[in-house]
Amino acid sequence: MTDYFNINAILAEEEKVGVNFKVGCTGLGRALDPSCDDDDLKEGAELELPFWLTKELATRGMLQLKNPTYYSQRVKNDLQADPRCVNLAELCPFFYEVGLRILSMTNDRRLAEFIRSTFQIRYQQLLIQSLSVQPNTSQMDTVHRVLSKEEIKVFDAGRASKHMLQEWHNFPSSSSGMKKRKK
Repeated sequence: MTDYFNINAILAEEEKVGVNFKVGCTGLGRALDPSCDDDDLKEGAELELPFWLTKELATRGMLQLKNPTYYSQRVKNDLQADPRCVNLAELCPFFYEVGLRILSMTNDRRLAEFIRSTFQIRYQQLLIQSLSVQPNTSQMDTVHRVLSKEEIKVFDAGRASKHMLQEWHNFPSSSSGMKKRKK
């Protein structure tokens, strides 16, 4: 596991994902679904489980993964209408990370295109905001509240690069301290 010490990877694996069991499971009914009346899970049972568990069970052919609601057509329509109004942090704080992990199991081209287009739609606005929002303001807090964890990294990197550029522009340059080359 390459992300063993990455806290964001660990938290992304905790996101719940809908599944449909292809086989019955003896003794796991109440363990996986507290609302279950039986100790056993029936074939066709639909549950939401943490991604780390679905990954393991899917590789054994025990269940079929369903795309989470935050990758639905409704969310896609909302993003196309106005990407700034969609709160990815509320839908799924690890929107892109979970999507990539699901893709590694399913190779769903529509999901891949949805994730790519979502990032593409939001990226330009994200960079503009990272360069224009003043630090330590309510506007900064508002922007951070609607971004996924991955987008916050991009936003913060944009802010850091702006800061470094400003420092570079403000760096005092004096030719008196420089030695001239001999010809």
